[in-house]
This record gives sequence, C-alpha cells and structure tokens, in this order.
Amino acid sequence: MEKTPAGELAAQIDDALWSAIKDSDRARVFAEYLKQFPAGRNSAQAASRLAGLRTSGRSDATPGNAPGPGSGNDPETALWKVALESDNPEAYEVFLKYYPKSRYGPVARSRLKKAREDVRWQAESVEDGVWQAAEKAQTPDGYAAYLASYPQGRYAAAAQAQAGRLKAGAAVAEENRLWQAAEKGGIPQLDAYLANYPKGRNAAAANSRRDQLKSHEADMIPGRVVKDCPDCPAMVVIPEGSFQMGERDGQPGHAVRIERPFAMAKTEVTQGQWRAVMGANPSKHAACDDCPVEAINWNDAQAYVEKLSSMTGKIYRLPSEAEWEYACRAGGRQEYCGSDDAGSAAWHGALVGGGNSGGETHPVAQKRANAFGMHDMSGNVAEWVEDCYHDNFNGAPVDGSAWTIPQTVGPDIPVKSVSATGKGNQTGATGNPKKDAKAKDAAARAAAAQGIPRVKDECKARVLRGGSWLSSPQHTRATHRASAIPDASSSLYGFRPVWSLRLVTRD
Repeated sequence: MEKTPAGELAAQIDDALWSAIKDSDRARVFAEYLKQFPAGRNSAQAASRLAGLRTSGRSDATPGNAPGPGSGNDPETALWKVALESDNPEAYEVFLKYYPKSRYGPVARSRLKKAREDVRWQAESVEDGVWQAAEKAQTPDGYAAYLASYPQGRYAAAAQAQAGRLKAGAAVAEENRLWQAAEKGGIPQLDAYLANYPKGRNAAAANSRRDQLKSHEADMIPGRVVKDCPDCPAMVVIPEGSFQMGERDGQPGHAVRIERPFAMAKTEVTQGQWRAVMGANPSKHAACDDCPVEAINWNDAQAYVEKLSSMTGKIYRLPSEAEWEYACRAGGRQEYCGSDDAGSAAWHGALVGGGNSGGETHPVAQKRANAFGMHDMSGNVAEWVEDCYHDNFNGAPVDGSAWTIPQTVGPDIPVKSVSATGKGNQTGATGNPKKDAKAKDAAARAAAAQGIPRVKDECKARVLRGGSWLSSPQHTRATHRASAIPDASSSLYGFRPVWSLRLVTRD
C-alpha cells in the first residue's frame, strides 16, 4: 500500500473526523474536534455547530443520535480507517495520541513499528543508491552530492575520505600536466607552472630550467655563433623573416613566414663531430675529420640529434625544408646558397665530366659563406631535412614548420632513391624531377580513371636539399629538391642540425 504524504494525511484525518461527527448533537464532540484542529478545514462549521448546541441548551448527557463506538462512523473508528488506508507512521502516531487506550491500540502499535521499519528501509535504499552512484562515478562531485544529501549518512566518513583522496589526486594530476607542458615548452609554460605551484614538487627544476632558457634566449641574437660543447657543431642564429619558398626562374613560390629565430649549424656535421657523439664513423670518404660525415640515412641523423639533445639539454633536430631554404637564401635571390657562381659556393660534379669536387667530399667551410655565415649549403653532401617529400608545395605549411603529412599518390608509383654509388636504383625514376612528377601524375590520373583511389604514401620518402659532390651545378641550386627513403644511406648524404628555444630532460 502506498504511503500517504504528510500534508495529504492531515487533510484526510480532518475530513474523516468531520464526516464522523458532523451529525452529532453533542457539544463535547465538536469541542474535541476544535481542540485537535483549531485551524482545520472544517473548523468554521464545527464552531458554528458548537455555538448552536450551546445556545439551544443541548447537553452532552442528553440522549441524541451521536454514533456509538464501533458503529463505523464514530471519530475513533473514522481515524483508525484513515490510519489503515495511509499506512503511514504519522497516521498511527496521531491515532495513538488521541486514542491511547483504543481497542485498536495493539494493532496500531504493531503497524506503527512495521511502518517505521519500512520507512527506514526505503530511506536506506535511496541512500544506498546515491552512494553506489558516487562510487561508480569516482569523482569529487559525486561524493559531494552524497554528502549534501546525507551529511550524517551511513557512508559519510567513507565519502569524505574518498573525496579527499580524489581531490588530492586531481591536484597532483593537474600539477603534472602543467609540469609536462613546461618541460616541453618554453618560458611562458614554466611561468605558468611556477605561478600555480611556487612550492610545487618540480618548482626547483622549473626555476633552474627557466634560468637556462633565459641564458639560452640571450644567445638568440641574429648572427651570433654558439657552441654548446667542444665537439658540438658551431650554430649560427638565424633571424625571423619571410621569403618566397621555391621561387626561381621567374616562377613564383609560396610565401613562408619564419616566426622566431632559430640556430643552424654553420657547416654540415663533420666526421670528427659525429665520432665524438656517436662513436664509429660510417663515412665512405673517411680519414678526414673536417669533412662532412656521410653514408648516413635519415634515421641515423635523427639518432644523432636526439643524443646531442640529451648531452646538451637543448632540443637539436633536423631543419624543416622551409628553414633550410630560408637559411640558404639568407635574404637574397642568388642561384646558389651564397653566390650566383656554383664554383665559389659549392663542391660539385657534372653530368658529363668536369666539376670541382674530384669525386669526393672536402673539408667544410672552404667555400664562400652566404649572408648568414653558412657554408656548404650548396654541394659537398646533400642534406637530410625533416619533411616528407611532396611533388609540389600545394598545401605546405606557411609558418616554416616541417611538412610531415604524407603526400597522396597513385598506386605503385616508385619513390626515387640513390644508392651508395650515387646512381638511381629505383625502376621508373628518370633522375629528372619534372619528368618523374609528370609520370607520377599521369599514373595517378590513369588509376583514377580505372576507379583506383589515390592513397597516402606513409611518408616513404624524406627530402634532401643542396646537392652533393657528385651533383651537377643545376642540382646544387638553392631551390633544387631531391628525396630518398628514410633508411637509404649514401656517400652523397649528410646533414646539419638546428636548435630551438626549448630545453629537454636529460637522461
């Protein structure tokens, strides 16, 4: 049986008693009703009836038509019926208050006990549901909601403990998040961490790294040459600026803006510098510590910059293709990196005889530097950069960052690579970038006509810039681009690193 709400119960009791006594001719009955319900819904009628009976001189002792006990509509029985129908503890309490010695008393007390147990069980069931929801959510807000409803509840102590644990864990997680951002970022990220956690678990490290970055920032004066260790490459600070990437022979390029200064190695990494960091020298043209290291692939270059970063605390990396060309051009539009004359800027070969390299690499920094003080960006060895190879610059980044999204190509179009002898070794590549690009586009269009979709090539090729000791002058120009698979090594391939204004965690 459903329990009757308290307000509705009071109205039922009022109406039930009035229904039982309204036809009585005993003044005492109405006086008792008014005593129980002085402001009841029927109190005005009861007062009128009482006044009328007293005026007429009717006495409670005078026989009349008042209902007798057990008649079904006497006040006691009427109230008992209301209590039974509501099955509410408050109804039984009201009944026993007015009729403590009623013939219904034993049953009323038994039902009152059971009703109280039912109410308590229902309340505990609701509390259990709220607690289980909080346990399932495992959040501070979930436990706070439980405590708001049951501040003295059966699970209050556990809720307070769990909420405290979660808040502490959330605070640690938030501090860790800000610290991780500070480790990977710069001074603004370190300042954000220290502003929130001036005495945090990583505050000492944050302050130390901030001091390092401030010192590092002071080095970022365009033209300044910085060496982080005796065997580290000498790094030239390159200023921010804008240029037209790929512009040549009257053909427009695409606009790129280098937003912040960066430092780039003044020369290609030498064999001596490689050996000091990595150990064994892989070069084919060995026994020349000042010659560029070669016979390395893109992955080898990545291993070097990662290790150098760990040694110095600065983030060394391969340059983006945009950074490389920007540093090569050095604000000018010369044919080669630093000159319009290939012989003065580059060690190079020739398509048919000639050249000035003698068929080998040469010590770095013997050719003319460009306006930024960079040597050998044309010739000597072709230099790995970070970017995936794309046939053109459509969709390329405009902020100087590396383009690491693979290009979309047609099916089974070979990627040009060069063997250690310097000869093309991939069937279908002509060695002429324009012809290869046209062949790829033609194959892709033919495939599309057959319903074969173009697909991502998963960055199968990485970009090489600058040409090498074997390259013709045409292939050492500032805008010349080549590519090879990342694990291709050749005596033609080398690199130079850059670093950014950030620090890394030392091992």
